Amino acid sequence: MKKKSGFSIVEVMVAISIAVMFFLAIYEMILFSNKITANSLRRVEAVNFAQEGVEAIRTIRDNSWSTNLAGVVNDTNYYLAILGGKWTISQTTAPLLNNIFTRTIKFYGVNRDVDGNISVSGTADSKTKKVVSTVSWTERGQSYNVSLETYITNFLSN
Repeated sequence: MKKKSGFSIVEVMVAISIAVMFFLAIYEMILFSNKITANSLRRVEAVNFAQEGVEAIRTIRDNSWSTNLAGVVNDTNYYLAILGGKWTISQTTAPLLNNIFTRTIKFYGVNRDVDGNISVSGTADSKTKKVVSTVSWTERGQSYNVSLETYITNFLSN
């Protein structure tokens, strides 16, 4: 009797199954990589919008502390807009940035200790405010946010 050489149907099915599992694993890795890349890009964009918020508040401060910032209510959401070529703040909700992001600005009072350092307790400093610029967005049903904080002072005495 002569032996026939070649592959049996079982061997072919096993080889095809292994190949399919390999390509599915590669496909899943590509999808995961794309998701991570998209999330990273969104986060970078959000950080840039938050930084823009901080810079806009500095510009508003430089234009006039007493007119623009002295009367802000602490721990209240403010939104940025450009009116007449200048940054302004208001409590009116601003449109989404790039149809995705919401940026809020909050102000907080600042206390100084006897040495003049910022502290949790001490004397209230009416010429300094803590500013928190937060950018939030929702992607694939999950909420994300990025916050940057800084202190601003009325160093121009305006």
